[in-house]
Amino acid sequence: MIHYPILELVRLEEADIGTIGILKINKRVRFYTLEPPDFENEVRVSSIPVQQYLIKRHQSPTHGWTWKVLNVPRRSHILFHSGNYLDHTEGCILLGLSLISSPKRGIGNSRSAHEMFMEDMNGFSEAHLTVQEVF
Repeated sequence: MIHYPILELVRLEEADIGTIGILKINKRVRFYTLEPPDFENEVRVSSIPVQQYLIKRHQSPTHGWTWKVLNVPRRSHILFHSGNYLDHTEGCILLGLSLISSPKRGIGNSRSAHEMFMEDMNGFSEAHLTVQEVF
């Protein structure tokens, strides 16, 4: 029996367009993700380090209700939110339902993905997130 959701962010590809991955919730693939490339955890332009994190429900002034990744070394305000391209991330984790390649590469249906994510996480106030890379 799972008492809280277990999230796994699996990074599949890193390129100049960002880092593409998938987000699994309780061992089930649910979303595509887009993050910045790895720039050694530099604020607002880098993906977060590979490790385990606690995430908590959070109300952002910009993105409304979402989830915030806690205890990222030298970083704060790492959120899950909607957006389609690298310039939308600001160092955060974007969620999508598809990959897109035109007019440039990114993720699609991001608002719907974020709404689905919030529904998946409804009733919880915290969860564990494991970030890993397979490239």
